[in-house]
Amino acid sequence: MSNRIAWERLNKFYAQIFSCYVIFVNRVGYEGENRFWGESAVIAPGGKEVTKADYYKEQLITAIVDLKKCGIIGIFCQNLEKRKLI
Repeated sequence: MSNRIAWERLNKFYAQIFSCYVIFVNRVGYEGENRFWGESAVIAPGGKEVTKADYYKEQLITAIVDLKKCGIIGIFCQNLEKRKLI
């Protein structure tokens, strides 16, 4: 398994197990013998990719993050909303 695939699986695992968004940021290019593949991504609490940059292409990606979808944080946000604090 490549390092890139391992990171993709790990990020989706963390999003699912902790019921949170995972924002993975990776640079693109070479530094000495190190190679950076890019593919920065935002993964939703269920493990679904919200957005993802291309492989070996420098890009700026954006995503809308709904904190209400996140486990305990979602409950906290709903309580604040009920009290009209957010």
